[in-house]
Amino acid sequence: MRRLAWLRAFVGISLAGTACSTWSGGPGVDNRGGGEAGSGGAGQEIGLVATPAVVSFDDAVVGLSYKTTVNLANEGLRDATIEWILPWVEPWARWSVDLGKWPIRLAPGESVELPVRYSPTEAGESSGELRIYTGASIEVVMSLSGRATLPPVANVPEELDFGAVEPGEVRTQSVAVRNVGTGLLKVTGASLSGNQFTLGEIEIPVALEAFEESGAQFEIPISYTPTFFCGGYEDFGTLTVELEGGVKPSIAVELHGRCSVIIEPPPP
Repeated sequence: MRRLAWLRAFVGISLAGTACSTWSGGPGVDNRGGGEAGSGGAGQEIGLVATPAVVSFDDAVVGLSYKTTVNLANEGLRDATIEWILPWVEPWARWSVDLGKWPIRLAPGESVELPVRYSPTEAGESSGELRIYTGASIEVVMSLSGRATLPPVANVPEELDFGAVEPGEVRTQSVAVRNVGTGLLKVTGASLSGNQFTLGEIEIPVALEAFEESGAQFEIPISYTPTFFCGGYEDFGTLTVELEGGVKPSIAVELHGRCSVIIEPPPP
């Protein structure tokens, strides 16, 4: 009983957030005749049929959650009690089925929709089975498979320090934008805040392939000119880079610089 309670708690995991799913199905699993996971004569009487027989998410992205439903119908002659539904897959944490209350009883002719979720946390492939148990036996076995890739991810420094600059001098540095994920990342815009900072000329939009494969990066030049009459304080600004196709729609870089000397304004 302790193991049964653990299994029921296990399949009750519900991962937050969903995305539109890309999945493929096949013909239903029919165990009325005691097929692969049938139970002989008893299987003929219960007759659970799952449609589709295969759930596959081939184009998933790490960090998103995908959902589809599988119809489980009792086409047999007597009631079927579903004790638990277990994703038998490696790694198991990427898959879940959440139906709320257990067990589930289906009279002949009744059906239930099984919400199957795939939530990859890292890139790679995942495959296995979804096992539906009635009592001590496995009544239905379905195939599960998933493949996830890293999305385009923008990588920029958290801050850009111009250091100490002479009053009236112009110092220019660049922020390098890299795509450390997979797929194309598009830079669609850039803007600055802070009166002492100026954005250089750039041509956008620009599409960045994965840096690991191409070594491509996008340079954004920024100039800093401290106030002529500066009192030793530091100037601050922010560079905001607009993105398309990445995990975030924008990313920010903090800017700061300071005068190298203290020059007080003349008395009035």
